[in-house]
Amino acid sequence: QLATYRATPITPWVPPNVQKKEQTVLAETAAIGDSVAIRCSIAENVTIGARSKINNCIIMPNVQIGENCIIQNCVIAHGA
Repeated sequence: QLATYRATPITPWVPPNVQKKEQTVLAETAAIGDSVAIRCSIAENVTIGARSKINNCIIMPNVQIGENCIIQNCVIAHGA
């Protein structure tokens, strides 16, 4: 179960309706869509579409993930 994450002054780029587990590492330049659940490491310039769920993954820089995706237990390489 993912806990609801609230944006703070330290991480204002995360929309308030994004669910973020404590172990998540999120780059400041990542663009996250609405209603996304994440529990992973997300690098710079990553775009994640709305209503996607990313669990136990490493997302390298410059990756684009579409809407309504469910991705878990993987590494997505640079530029995918």
